[in-house]
Amino acid sequence: MIVELYNDLLTRLPPGTPLYLGRQHLAQHDRPPRLVLVPVSERFIPPDRPQPQPGRVLWTREVGLELHLWGQDYAQLEALLSETVTALTQSLGTSLRLESATWEPEGWDQLGTVIVLNFSVAAPLLRAEAFAELEQITQECGGFI
Repeated sequence: MIVELYNDLLTRLPPGTPLYLGRQHLAQHDRPPRLVLVPVSERFIPPDRPQPQPGRVLWTREVGLELHLWGQDYAQLEALLSETVTALTQSLGTSLRLESATWEPEGWDQLGTVIVLNFSVAAPLLRAEAFAELEQITQECGGFI
């Protein structure tokens, strides 16, 4: 779900928008504008009623994410925030829950102004066919290792 969100955002944001996935990209000090999507938490919520058949909802997976946005100044950053929230809303619809945003203190990044948007995404975790993924991996590896 995280990679799918990242790829979808790439298509919804203006072409050439520098969007990266993963905490390792926070340390790069490239010039703004710049966005970094970072998964930070997972929470699992049981369904109201168990659904034992394959393809049915087993749990709801709630993924907490941070989106670090760098702008050259406050004006650029606020425009970037507006465009990004619009893209998130188009991509995720009602599964999106915006939670908060934190302005990073001045001097945190010498190359611009930074805000961190905190949000979560709810998605169904479906009951898989028993061991289908593990069996495929085993076949690709030529048996158990």
